[in-house]
Amino acid sequence: MNFFKQVWIRKGVAATILALSVALLTTHFTFQPLPTFQAGDIASQDVEATIDFEYVDEAALNERRLEIQSAQPLVFELDLTKIVTLEHRINTAFERARDSLATEMESSTVQQRFAEQLGLKLSESDAQQFQTSQWSVEVQQVALRMLEESMQFYIIDVASEIPATGQLFEVHRRFDGQDDVLSLDEPRNIRTLSEVQQYVSVLASNLPTFSEKSRYLGAMVARESLQVNFSYNHAKTEQVRQESTLNIEPIYRHVNRGQSIVRKGDRVDATQAEMLSVLDLQQQGGVGGYWGEFVARFGLALFLIVSLYLFADNYIKKFASTVRDIEAMSVLAMLILIVAKMIMIAALPLSEVVGLGMSNTALWYAVPLPAGAMVMRILTNSETTLVWVIGLSLFLTFGMEQDVFMACFFLISGVMAAASLTHTRDRMNVLRSGLQTGLLTAAVALLNTYFHLGGTGVAVDGTLPLWEVTFAILGGVVSAFLTLGLLPLFESIGFVTDYKMLELANLNHPLLRQLFMRAPGTYHHSMTMAQLSEAAAEAIGANALHAKVACYYHDIGKSLQPHFFIENQRGVNPHDNLEPHQSARVIQTHVIDGIAMAKQHNLPKPIMDAIEMHHGSSLMKYFYIRALENAVEGEVVDENDFRYNGRRPNTREAGIIFLADRVEAACRTLKEPSQEDFAQMISQLVNSAITEGQFEECPLTLRELYIIMDVFTTTMTNMYHHRIEYPKMPSEVPSSAVITLEAANPLLQDSNDENAQNDEGT
Repeated sequence: MNFFKQVWIRKGVAATILALSVALLTTHFTFQPLPTFQAGDIASQDVEATIDFEYVDEAALNERRLEIQSAQPLVFELDLTKIVTLEHRINTAFERARDSLATEMESSTVQQRFAEQLGLKLSESDAQQFQTSQWSVEVQQVALRMLEESMQFYIIDVASEIPATGQLFEVHRRFDGQDDVLSLDEPRNIRTLSEVQQYVSVLASNLPTFSEKSRYLGAMVARESLQVNFSYNHAKTEQVRQESTLNIEPIYRHVNRGQSIVRKGDRVDATQAEMLSVLDLQQQGGVGGYWGEFVARFGLALFLIVSLYLFADNYIKKFASTVRDIEAMSVLAMLILIVAKMIMIAALPLSEVVGLGMSNTALWYAVPLPAGAMVMRILTNSETTLVWVIGLSLFLTFGMEQDVFMACFFLISGVMAAASLTHTRDRMNVLRSGLQTGLLTAAVALLNTYFHLGGTGVAVDGTLPLWEVTFAILGGVVSAFLTLGLLPLFESIGFVTDYKMLELANLNHPLLRQLFMRAPGTYHHSMTMAQLSEAAAEAIGANALHAKVACYYHDIGKSLQPHFFIENQRGVNPHDNLEPHQSARVIQTHVIDGIAMAKQHNLPKPIMDAIEMHHGSSLMKYFYIRALENAVEGEVVDENDFRYNGRRPNTREAGIIFLADRVEAACRTLKEPSQEDFAQMISQLVNSAITEGQFEECPLTLRELYIIMDVFTTTMTNMYHHRIEYPKMPSEVPSSAVITLEAANPLLQDSNDENAQNDEGT
């Protein structure tokens, strides 16, 4: 069992338990099996998301693919070599025909070969006209010119393949083994073969320099020679479309815990089936499941706790690092986390019941982290509170979708709550601080919500920031009441608050009444010390209330044997009849008795420290010197027999009380002191305490000691200032004017005379 009493073991256990609590309270555990619905099934029950998760929206992804693919240009091919081939064929056909006539070949044979070479189907009249024209060069020129004009178009075979106006398409032009790409979005140059053939007929009428016969025959040759030079490449288009979607990112959809996936009686679609499949995988503890999530959260929480502790303990001088403080911080953090968990569970059902634009995260702003910050500020100090607020702000967001804006909100609310409290002595200040924190954090909540709404003030689903603002104010007010409820719990385990000290400042406390009745001189000495200590503590920023109240009780041990202390003696000094060693033991006893009485009445640690440390281990010089004077030759006087067995001051308040005790007792021995006398005496007392090593463990700085000396000098001067000596009244005063206590009461004198006469008559 001694193993668990070690400081580092207890701190480690506290950190581990807190990390486990964070992981348990922020991991979305569920052991309820999910129904296995397939697409097309009818849902037999309502299914809601038991955890936050993400899934790939395949339907949206397919729509995105189609959108990207449809945006890709269509691919067409333009064969620029067609016109060269066709011109060569026409020229060859006409030249061979004319050559054949020169060799006196029959015209019919020439006509047949000409028609076959060009693929012409000629009627008898058309054939006769070619024969009579002798396949002249003029007809040939007309045909070539019309062919050249017509082949400037993109001639396509099927009109349905012509792209729509505005649709982007690419034209891959091939010529002499080389390709180039032309991007177009206007299909005005694309014509079908029949449209171009009609264009040839129209074009023939626009060549007046040629004879009508030549135009007719040339148009016939050009029209029949035309071929498609433009075609849609379906395979290439599909390849481009597929390549455009190779690197497309998956579309993830986030599902919040509690969000409805499918309702009973609805037909399950493919998206809902996918959501159920992903949810089942994560819920069963697969990669990213709740067991993995628990381990990750526990590890992160533990690392964060250890990191904050090591930094604060090593580099923040005022960080409260005692075992009790660490355990209290852990317990308080767990309490806030438990309340936050209940709030997060209730957030979604409440938003569904209330409606009216309330989001399913609005209630999160009511988490009472400011209560923990105010409790920590009252129990410890601002530095410790800041470290605690930073850690808990991050822990809370573990269960809130890791929202960095919520972490900022909690951090700001905690800092504001702590900053609104100092050494408060009025419980109403806590309520005011809660309201103030709520109003200030409402502005932060409004900014946070405004950001999430995209700067519009109203979300797509109709949620309004009014709810977040309302719950932020409510969280601050509730935190104030929660703070007042938590403080007595921590006071019961030994923490000392200003409210507890105010209760002990009541002079009707049994110990103080006993001190007043049995040791009035000590009581007066304690009250004077309290004024000195309070003024000095306020001057250096220490806890003035703790110092003041501790002074009230620091000498309660003297009430058991008050006559042994000079301030309570009335002419008789019992030490005159005691040996110095006996006197020293009696004086030492008042510290031991005081500690016992304090424990009996459950007085807090600052008062116990004041009782034990107000003399430290200083030497009782008066009795020590007497012992040296009374010692016989060869007798050794042990200095330790004349030292107090208390601890040396180790807090600023204890150091102030130590000095105040010496100053008040010593300065009363001065006869008609001036301010310079007080200053000199106080300086000697402080220097003596430092020389004796009484302040080796005390955190008071040299600057603070100078301030304390100045405050003591001023306060003592004001307490023992010279008073005006009033003149005496004249001796001759009419006897009937005033009745004074120096003369006999005439009423009583008359009564006494009557009684005397009656006695004489008797």
